[in-house]
Amino acid sequence: MGKTVWADCFDVPGNVCPDARLRDAAPKMAYPGGSTKGQSGWDVGLHFKSLNDLAAQVEKKFRRGEITRLAIHCHGLPGQFFPSGEKNKGQAISARSVLWFKTDLVRIGLRTDVRATIMIAGCLAGLGKSGTDLLKELSRHAWPDRKIVAFTTIGFAWGGEQMRDKGCTEPGMRDTNNISRALDRSLENRVRKLWPNLKKLPWASETSPHAKVVRNGVVLRSPPEVVRTTRKEPLWLNKELWDMREKIRKWQRGKPTTREMKKKLAAMQGAYMRRKREIEEKKKVTYQE
Repeated sequence: MGKTVWADCFDVPGNVCPDARLRDAAPKMAYPGGSTKGQSGWDVGLHFKSLNDLAAQVEKKFRRGEITRLAIHCHGLPGQFFPSGEKNKGQAISARSVLWFKTDLVRIGLRTDVRATIMIAGCLAGLGKSGTDLLKELSRHAWPDRKIVAFTTIGFAWGGEQMRDKGCTEPGMRDTNNISRALDRSLENRVRKLWPNLKKLPWASETSPHAKVVRNGVVLRSPPEVVRTTRKEPLWLNKELWDMREKIRKWQRGKPTTREMKKKLAAMQGAYMRRKREIEEKKKVTYQE
C-alpha cells in the first residue's frame, strides 16, 4: 500500500510529527480537508536539511514507487524554492537550476509512484511565468508522469495552532490569497483571524484555489493570478502626476479669464485625469489629491 509523506525543511514553522496521521480526523475530514489543527491524508512526517538529505531519507525509508503523494514544505519565491533553507539562496531550485540538482531530484522521484502528486508546499513558487517554467522543467527532467504542484500565493503554517501534545505539529499548510512576501503583523493577524474558517482558508492541495499543476511539461491547472493592491498613496510619490497637478494649480491661481485660457486649463485637467487613471490602473494604487 502506498504512503503519503509530508516533508518539512528545517527552517519552516512547525515540526511535523513522524506519524503524520491527523489525530482528530473524522471521515468527513478526508484529504484535502482536515480540522483546524492540521490536514488529513498524510502518513509519514520527515525533516530535512537539504535536497540531498531528503533524497537520502526517502531512499532509506521507502521502496521504489511507494510514495503516492509527497509534500516538500519549504520557503519559496516566484519561480524558486529553498530546500536547503531560505538563507541559502545559492541552493535555490529554479527552472535554470533543475539540471544542476537533477541527481537528487531523480532520487526523490524514483521513490514516488509514476502517478504520484509532488507538491512544493511553500510560498509563491508557482507564481507567474517563472513558476510555470519551474514546474515544466521539473516535470521534463526530474519527475516525469507525476503531477507537480506549486502555489501562486503565500502559504501559511501556524506551529502553535497545529501543535500536537508531544511537541510536534500536525501536517499541512493553508492556501491564502495574499502575495505579499513580507508577512507583517497586520497580515498575520488577518490570516489568524480566518484560521477557524476552512472554506476561506483551505488546506493547500492540488485542488485548492491557488494551486498550479503541471505534468510532462503541460499545464493542467493554472489559477487566476492574484493582483497586488496597495493602500492609497500620496500624490507626491509620483513625480509626473505631481508636476502636472502643480502646473494646473499655477494656472488656477492666475484666475484665467479669457475663453482660450479656460479652454487650455480644461484640456490640462482632462489630460491630468486620463494620465492619473492610466497610472493607477497599471500600478493598482489610488493616489490621494
